[in-house]
Amino acid sequence: MNTHLNICKQYFSIVRILRITFCFVILTRFSLILHALNLIGFHENKIKYQITLFALCYVILVVICFFQFLNQKYNHTILFVAPCIVYLDYYFATDTLGTTVASMCSFALCTTNTPSITRRLKFIAFYGYAMSSFTALLYHLNDTKWCDGDTLSMIFQSSYLCRFHQFFLDLFDTFPTLTLLSPVGTILHSLFQLLIPLCFFNKYIYKFIKVWGWIFFITCFIFIELSYLPILEIILWLSIFHGRESLGLVKFRDKGFLLYTALIILLSSFHFFFNFHIPVYGNIGNRINISGSLAKNFNLNLPNSYHLFKVIGLETPDVFNQTDLKMSNHWCVIERSKVASRDLIQIEKIKELTFEYVPFTKRNGSKDYYQYNDLVYQYKYGTCVYRRSLNHLNSSKIENFHDSYSSSALQHHKFLSSYDYAINNLDGKYLYRINLFKRKSINDENKLLFTKYLLLENNIFVDCMNTYFSP
Repeated sequence: MNTHLNICKQYFSIVRILRITFCFVILTRFSLILHALNLIGFHENKIKYQITLFALCYVILVVICFFQFLNQKYNHTILFVAPCIVYLDYYFATDTLGTTVASMCSFALCTTNTPSITRRLKFIAFYGYAMSSFTALLYHLNDTKWCDGDTLSMIFQSSYLCRFHQFFLDLFDTFPTLTLLSPVGTILHSLFQLLIPLCFFNKYIYKFIKVWGWIFFITCFIFIELSYLPILEIILWLSIFHGRESLGLVKFRDKGFLLYTALIILLSSFHFFFNFHIPVYGNIGNRINISGSLAKNFNLNLPNSYHLFKVIGLETPDVFNQTDLKMSNHWCVIERSKVASRDLIQIEKIKELTFEYVPFTKRNGSKDYYQYNDLVYQYKYGTCVYRRSLNHLNSSKIENFHDSYSSSALQHHKFLSSYDYAINNLDGKYLYRINLFKRKSINDENKLLFTKYLLLENNIFVDCMNTYFSP
């Protein structure tokens, strides 16, 4: 009986379940990206050694994930997940904050025969997240929307960021006083980011960080569309604060704690020096001529330092800023129609065609299921980069931005059209219609700015019709 109980504890412990879940999430994400890229011929433009290194990292990742289903003695191999996923995201151009949190998870989920070493690995993972959160606060303090307390209410009303944005639009319209909760949440989250490095020094700070972390992660998981990031943050929090070897308050006399603290502070300082772009607060920028990172101002450079620090779970995230909040101001809705001949592609004849909706972005600006693939969401020609690029353009500049054959907007539309063509295994000529919408105001009907047409034949770009603007 005891033997069977021990086997169950070994195979169904919290950490083991978390490891398997973590590996499943990572493998699913990269497999979806890889499948789509193979279909659209992404590797054809890559150098041979890059493809070899990519293949090696992917195979190692698969093997490591397989090891997590086997005996406990292979658990330490999960540490090698971090460099693999950082390179794969670098290769695919899809790296995000989620890549860094995944690196943190690889430390937090690693178990050894020595409990003290296991806890110190969790400690490294936690302080990677703590220093990243503190750095994010430094950016927030330079953001007027954050300082005004408007950020949270705007996030929940953003069609690009919130799954249930229409519900919150109606809710805040019916009960305007609920928007007062936004500055309260902003203050609490700022305290979380400020105090998180001190988590293990005081029992009240410890409880606040643990509880508010759960509130934040679960809220993001349910309401905010951040790809796989909230899932990884939940895995990280469970591995650090729950289970047999969870972290608790520490004593300053602990030499191991002091050593690891000094190491993390040193690494964080190097990361801060090379990768933190110093915000300009108030009139400080007029007095001190500083731009970019400190390393840049001292003419120092560490190649690929950003990705190097991501491997050990260090990041300088500038998130939920004014640029992110404006991404629900403009968006494209894409439709397609099969055509028999290129001669049919004339404005008069196009009106007779029947177009089918392509599930990238809905007419109200919210994401559709194609964007569950991070390639569509975070790639350099994906929806996130494209919608951010529209934030700084007025109506006339938006027209020029889309009318050029060499513009990144055209590359974005060609990429999305090619993705749909490949995923659905289409054949022949297809005409893609791109409708650009602008949100007039929170409750007003969205305005169609213009329509553009792309023709693909056998997934090869053939022609781009001139843009015409709606009346």
